[in-house]
Amino acid sequence: IAPPSRPLPEIECRPVTDLESRSAFSGLTVSCFDIPPPIARAVYEPERAWQGAYQGYVAMVKGLAVAIVALVRVEGVVGIYSLGTMPGFRHKGYGEAILRAAIASDIAVHGSGEMYVLESTDAGYRLYRRLGFRDVTNFSVYLSK
Repeated sequence: IAPPSRPLPEIECRPVTDLESRSAFSGLTVSCFDIPPPIARAVYEPERAWQGAYQGYVAMVKGLAVAIVALVRVEGVVGIYSLGTMPGFRHKGYGEAILRAAIASDIAVHGSGEMYVLESTDAGYRLYRRLGFRDVTNFSVYLSK
């Protein structure tokens, strides 16, 4: 990953390990990704959701959860998912800070040399390019409301 192009805000990178961090992750998925609260709670608050290869992280600032990201490690590849920042904290470096902290934590536990992959929305595309990710393919997703 390319070095930061600007100073990043200080965060506490908290792994998702208990009900408090699971609830924080769930709550941020509601505000970041427009997921209905009952669905977010059903998916992210049970302890079983965080067993296995799925590891989440919450960026805390003065006791407030401001950003999240999840990493999924499978056969030498690490997928990056659910990178989101609370609306009032966007475009200030919190997403980049939690992503960098999560990858550093992953490397500390598993060592380096893995391939990190992700799918990007338009909202995150510039950040990922700035970090050194490159396009491999394009695809479209169609949703109905």
